[in-house]
Amino acid sequence: MARIFRQPRNFISLTIIFGLIIFLALSAFRVRAVTFSLLVNTDTDIVGIDGSCSLREAIIAVNSGVGSADCPIVGTPDLTVDDFEIRFDTGPLTALGITPTIQLTTELPPITSTLDIRGFNTVQDLTHRVTLAPAIPGTVATGLSFEQDGTNPAINSSNSGIFGLTFDGFGIGIQVNDVGGVQIGRDGGTTAGLRNYLINGQYGIDVLGTDADGTIIGNNSIGIDEAGLPAGNDFDGIWIRAGAQNTIIGGANPDFGNIIGSNGRHGVNVADIDTIDITNNVIGLLSTVSSLPRGNGQRGIDVTLSTGVNIQSNTIGFNSLGGIRVSNAPNTTFISNSIGVLPGTTTNVGNPNIGVLILSSDNSQFSGTSSAVAYSGMSGIVIQNSAGVAIRDTLTFSNAILGIDLGNNGVTPNDAGDGDAGANNSQNFPEFSLAATNGAVTGTALSINGQIPTGAGSYQLIFYVNTACDASGFGEGNAFLLNGGSPYSLSTTSGEFSALLTGTFNVGEFITAIAISPTGDTSEFAECIEITDDVLIASFVPSATTIVAGQSVFFDNTSTGVITTTRWFINGALVSNTYDLLQIFNTPGSYSVELEVENNLGATDRTAPVIITVLAPTSTPIPTPLPTLPPPNTPVNTSVPPVDTAIPTATELPSETATLVPSATLVPSATATTIPSATATLVPSATATTIPSATATLVPSATATTIPSATATLVPSETATTVPSPTTVITETATPALEVTVEGLGADSMSIVVVNSGLTDAQNLLVQEQLRSGVEYRAANLGEPICTEVGGLVSCRLGSLEAGQSANVNITVQTNGQSPDSGVTIVSADGVAPQIIDEPYIIKVGNPPVAPPGSEITYTIRVINPTDETATDMVIQDVMPDIIEILDASATDGDLEIDGQNITLSLDELGAGERVTLTIDAHVSDDDEAVEAIINTACVTSSSNPSPNCAVMSFLAVDVLPNTGQTTWLMIVLRWGFVLGMSSLMLIGFTALYLRLKKMR
Repeated sequence: MARIFRQPRNFISLTIIFGLIIFLALSAFRVRAVTFSLLVNTDTDIVGIDGSCSLREAIIAVNSGVGSADCPIVGTPDLTVDDFEIRFDTGPLTALGITPTIQLTTELPPITSTLDIRGFNTVQDLTHRVTLAPAIPGTVATGLSFEQDGTNPAINSSNSGIFGLTFDGFGIGIQVNDVGGVQIGRDGGTTAGLRNYLINGQYGIDVLGTDADGTIIGNNSIGIDEAGLPAGNDFDGIWIRAGAQNTIIGGANPDFGNIIGSNGRHGVNVADIDTIDITNNVIGLLSTVSSLPRGNGQRGIDVTLSTGVNIQSNTIGFNSLGGIRVSNAPNTTFISNSIGVLPGTTTNVGNPNIGVLILSSDNSQFSGTSSAVAYSGMSGIVIQNSAGVAIRDTLTFSNAILGIDLGNNGVTPNDAGDGDAGANNSQNFPEFSLAATNGAVTGTALSINGQIPTGAGSYQLIFYVNTACDASGFGEGNAFLLNGGSPYSLSTTSGEFSALLTGTFNVGEFITAIAISPTGDTSEFAECIEITDDVLIASFVPSATTIVAGQSVFFDNTSTGVITTTRWFINGALVSNTYDLLQIFNTPGSYSVELEVENNLGATDRTAPVIITVLAPTSTPIPTPLPTLPPPNTPVNTSVPPVDTAIPTATELPSETATLVPSATLVPSATATTIPSATATLVPSATATTIPSATATLVPSATATTIPSATATLVPSETATTVPSPTTVITETATPALEVTVEGLGADSMSIVVVNSGLTDAQNLLVQEQLRSGVEYRAANLGEPICTEVGGLVSCRLGSLEAGQSANVNITVQTNGQSPDSGVTIVSADGVAPQIIDEPYIIKVGNPPVAPPGSEITYTIRVINPTDETATDMVIQDVMPDIIEILDASATDGDLEIDGQNITLSLDELGAGERVTLTIDAHVSDDDEAVEAIINTACVTSSSNPSPNCAVMSFLAVDVLPNTGQTTWLMIVLRWGFVLGMSSLMLIGFTALYLRLKKMR
């Protein structure tokens, strides 16, 4: 090392290397975040020097990084990296036994810095949490919101947290708007003090925007107060929308699940997002062990237009329109959910409608232990317009209609070949011929025979055992039969199967099963078959026990049981494995015959020996040569009494030779009579009874001696047995019946769903949508059907629609500022009266489309009622973004109110065919760093339609900096200047040290 330092060049090189190392380290260096705490010590909502720090003052300090006399901040925070914490000192109020309530006069400022809010006092008194509430319920839109700093893209409230607060009576309790990593609620197990309560508002929690990435919502009570009483929000408990992604509702720890109930619409509403995990939540109940109803007004979970959805380990009950619905959400997974039943029990907490409804969501999957769908008011699992939906590891029982329903139309009959379309491609279910145990009242092994009427293929069968079969006769899956639900793999060329299954069952119970194709298409449940007591007993009956050598004996196998193997023994030697035996004995003597049978359980049974005695032939020869057969109409001169009736045949038989026209297999008779003829005729009969010719039935008897004959003619009988003709079945005439619904998919598109609920196929099905003049038709997503537009009338031809099936059309239009005020949908088919649906609209347009800072803009909102009924109690609401300053607003009717950025128009009624127009004049902020797009939404509700119908308008702002979130050039120059300066100082220091050491030497 000393030698290196003695060389100036080496020293300089080494110094440069050290400088580069320091430079790289400083380039990657980040200042460690510091947490700054503020203490809220008043329940008043004031801003001003009064010796106390209010929540409003604390949030202002957090957003600016600058404290005040009442809310001091020690130090200088860096808002790009530092964190804040707000806690509450509720000591004086808690000492009085009072839960502090902060009544907000106006909406709190949005939180734009990283902040944790702990809603209990400094000593963690988890009993007396802090409550936020408006001074007047319904007057404050949002309790707390987490957003981005509108002036600096590098500052936002990502990675914030909030727990231990109650939000009572807000439009939205907590909102996460385009920021990531926010955690709402904390994993506290049974510690309810760490839980947020969101009650008595319109929405509990609202998460929106594509930058709302990784939001965690856990251990919250939404719609149910601390006493467990209903305190529901008017609409959704949790609303995840507008591109929010990677959201977690609940968590892997069951203690982090949410309690969601008593809300007016859905417990959880998911719309237009990517990747969401909904796990370990209790929806519609108080807990996983409570059967007290707290159902939501529509569905427990509703998912639309989303991908990557995982619904796992939730308990869902008492929700009015069903447990779960997924629509246009392919690849959704359902794992270990208890729907309509408490986990691991048979306690009824059923949803009054469909348990799980799968719409247009291909390749979804059911699996996981403890998965159950039970006590639904309709069918348990309904699949429509979807394929590849696999249902495994799932029990269904006590549902009102079917356990699994393909097409929501009751039992879908099997068809040959199974080549049809429909829900899950209308996969055929198994058909059973036998389910039997070997003599035990209870057992562990069961023989099942049956088929899948689809021909060759590979399938998985999942078998279930039920104590009773349901009213449909097609059963459900009350308990797994085979190895806890493991699939039975079947590869068949004929569709037939013979399975030996292990499990627990009782004689008199019922077996059913589902079939799953290689593509995941799962069938409905098979028709039930009762388990029988199958005792294996070998037995047979010989056709004779004493015969003449050269004759044969037919051994009729009369054994009982599920026989898989048959063995015939003569004098101890195995001679055949056929089920029945026909044996010729050519040598006189005594023969011991035994039968042994075996089933697929490996059990065997063997008969006692039966002795067959074979005698030597008698001395009376059979006459030969045989006499010539007399011509027709000539009596037969034999021991058989003369037959004086001609042979009644449609075609005259030739006299030289005769043709044998047998109608049944000839069976040897007790005695036989030779009919002299050039050729011989066998007349098998106990006596000389006349036998009918063309269609005679031969009567079998015990033994017979066969008389050879080159050809034979059946002798006509004097009498004949009349065969009754089949009874004519009168077929009822059926017609298709069409049902149609229209669902809005956004501001400029709609989905029209047509269901054929009749008994026959609908032919020439036509969907028509009448557009207003000025509204342009853009597209329709149909697949095979064809849509055309002429003069504003969009016509979509769907062709045939099978009975019980459904089809849908998605139509997209462009309004260009006009109002599509028709909203008339007409569906027709051959022989069916047209179905007409009227839907109201809300339209929002703006002028001009480009809005530079400082400019004035005008919003025009139109609400049209095209129906033939008056809409009452209508409310139109619009919340303007902060960048917009409202100058004026007017309406053609109703009461108009402006409160800050909130605009509300109330109408007692809007008559049939009428419209109301709301005009808003506004000013765009002069801020040079305004957002690029100015987006807001207007919504309308009415007494007949409490679900908001919304329209979105976006202005384009110009002359603004792009919101990229990148570091500014000034920060880059300062950072690199600092690094280069430090490197230079180090280089100078090393050089000075070197020169000083050299001088000392």
